Amino acid sequence: MKKRMLPYGYGMRNGNIVENADEAQVVRALFNAYAKGASYKELAMRMEGSGTPYSPDDAGWNKNKIARILSCEQYTGTEQYPAIITRELYEQVQARKPACGTTSEAARRIKAVRELSRCALCGGTICMSSGRSGWTRWNCDSCGGIGPAAESERIMDNLAVVCQALRNGAYPIQAPDRSDPVDEELKEAEIRFGALLDTDDFDDAAATSAALKLASMRYGSIGSEDYETERIRYLLEQEPEAHREDVALIKSIASRLLIHPDGAVSIRLKNGQMIGGRRDE
Repeated sequence: MKKRMLPYGYGMRNGNIVENADEAQVVRALFNAYAKGASYKELAMRMEGSGTPYSPDDAGWNKNKIARILSCEQYTGTEQYPAIITRELYEQVQARKPACGTTSEAARRIKAVRELSRCALCGGTICMSSGRSGWTRWNCDSCGGIGPAAESERIMDNLAVVCQALRNGAYPIQAPDRSDPVDEELKEAEIRFGALLDTDDFDDAAATSAALKLASMRYGSIGSEDYETERIRYLLEQEPEAHREDVALIKSIASRLLIHPDGAVSIRLKNGQMIGGRRDE
């Protein structure tokens, strides 16, 4: 696939960079639509449906291509590039750019938390859109049930509160009750082993064999929930102090984060236990 050498919207004529009229019209439309609230996803879908190719050798559109166009400062005009949009429109669009598009540590932590998150109402994937503080609003495309209060700062604060409550023992770590009946074979093996120890004619070899078999059966009866419960308890004991964006701990103990309409956060631990909720109210 031939790589585009000039930004979308430009071409070459007699050795000079000039405006490509058709593409420049698309550039203006994308900047104006994004400034009015459209998302990368919406713009990519719109371009895909329009039948307009990105380039002669690359017809498809996606969010990365939209982001590349909306980040191109040459559109405001330079010595080599003629202006396609105004500086004012460019700055307006940059003010809406997503935090997850930056390389800051805070943005990486927010992205990691969002990737682990799902909508508490329907289980749908969480995405981001523009809010009153920039590109911070979390929402669910599946049901639309996440409210305007669900913004990055509030969600990260609520998550930190739940993590600190975990460390302080407000939520005892325990595996959910299992409804499995008592293993009758294991129970019988324990009785037989006890009988071997109590007999007057003690058989060391038989007792050793029975002990090994009993240990194996007990090990096999331990579920993954029990292991995860002990592992989570250990991790919380090792890290008694929390900080605001405690992503490393969250990823090690949580299988899922559930985001509520008001920005509250629940944690589904890897042992199956549900923790937290609306603790900020």
